[in-house]
Formats: sequence, structure tokens, C-alpha cells
Amino acid sequence: MFAIKTDHAAELSRHVDGSMTWSKYAVNLAWLGFADIHSEVNHYFVNVGSKYMGADLNSEPGVPQRVNHSITGKDRDEGKVQMYRMKTIKLDGDIKHLFITVWAVNKAGLSSSLIHSQFLKVPGGTLFLVRRCRATSCEGHCVCAPQDQVCHINGSSCNDVSKHNTNNLLQVLDVMDGDVDIAYTPSDTLLQGKWKIVHRQGQPPLWYQWSVGLTSNDVPTGIFHKELERVWHDAGQNNFIVFSVKPGMISFARRHYIFRFCESMV
Repeated sequence: MFAIKTDHAAELSRHVDGSMTWSKYAVNLAWLGFADIHSEVNHYFVNVGSKYMGADLNSEPGVPQRVNHSITGKDRDEGKVQMYRMKTIKLDGDIKHLFITVWAVNKAGLSSSLIHSQFLKVPGGTLFLVRRCRATSCEGHCVCAPQDQVCHINGSSCNDVSKHNTNNLLQVLDVMDGDVDIAYTPSDTLLQGKWKIVHRQGQPPLWYQWSVGLTSNDVPTGIFHKELERVWHDAGQNNFIVFSVKPGMISFARRHYIFRFCESMV
């Protein structure tokens, strides 16, 4: 979570003076709550965008900024506060809101889930966390839903545009190391996949999503329980994912699974 100032009854003292502010070419960020008791957190990646899951406001648009994990930050109940001044392109007056994404990478190279929040640029330099928002897509994607859920949609529906579409063509690879597509994985608890645009056409993707499922079905099944958890997970601007199952959940041994990816266009 971001170490934003709050006036909740719990009086959580997460805020650090000088953090969660913006200037013309940078944002001062603070976050906490990431932890890995086995492999420890090694570093983080940060994106700043003008839209949901965007990275167009990074100093090098589209390229996430790597931030080393600090063990000297101020201690809070949720761990050490991480602070970083993120350089951006010019945050001019037309940009009212910022969408900021952070994820951690442990010393084994595995990435955490993304934390993603929307902030209002308050005149004078404060970033105000948006706690009430509207869905940004017809499937309910938003920054203020409960964890692993989506926002309620009033009278909206998705249209199938897959037939005769002119969107980008993606190549999806099941890999272990490098970019070589493999037919079998030596692990019974871990899958890794990558994807890339092999033919650019139509509108560029706003963000990516991923899922894992049995090869015998056209939609992802066999891993995620659609009634209890999200089947499709946000990858933001990333083009890879490593998925490991929870202890005692299932085993990939002697079963056929594939990664599935999709582009979010609206």
C-alpha cells in the first residue's frame, strides 16, 4: 500500500513528511507492506501513468523505474517505509490524475502482485488518494474495488470485437529460461510465460492481463475458482509472468496447462 496520510479512526501513522507529493517533473512516493520472510524483497518497479495501469508519464515512457529495497526506512506496523523520488515527463495542467503502480521482486526473482492506485493532483503539490472511483472498463476494472474484485457496473456490457478485429497479434511462449517455447516444464508447482506483439495494427494495448488454465478448454479453467477469486489478473505493462501455486493447492505434474493473455483496449 502507499504510505498516504489518513484520518481514519485507527490513526495509522503511515505518512512520512515530504512524501506522496508531486512537482512539475517528479513525484515523491512512499509505500510499505511488501514482505517475503523466505527470500526477502530485493527491489521494486514503479510506473506512473495518466490512465489505468499506464506508464506513459515515466521519464522514459513505458519503461518501469527500478528501485532498490531499503532497510533504513522508518518502521511502521506494516514494515519499513520505502521512499523514492520518481522522475516523470512534464506533469502539465491537463493531467488531473496520476495512476501509480508498484510491485516487488524477491531475491529469487519472483514478482509480487501489483498495487495500483489513483491520485488527484492537488494544487500546491499534494497527491490525494482517490478512494471512490468508477470502473474504467466494461468488465469493472477500477482502483477502488476490494482486493481481487472489480467495481460494480451500472447498465454496461462488453461487446465481442474478436471477429474481424484489427488489434495487435500476440505471440505467447511457455518458457523456463530465455525466449524458447517449451512443451514440458520440469516443475510441478511453477509455470512461466512471456508474450510479445508480433504484428502491430489497430489500437495499442492499454494494459495486459494473464491467466492459467487447462489446454482442453477455450477459457481458463482448472486453476482459479471463478466464484471465489479473479480468473484474469492484471499484468500492467509487463510482458511476462511467473506463476507458482499455493502450497497444497494442485500439482502441474502430468497435466497440460497453458498461459493465456489478453490486451485491454478500453
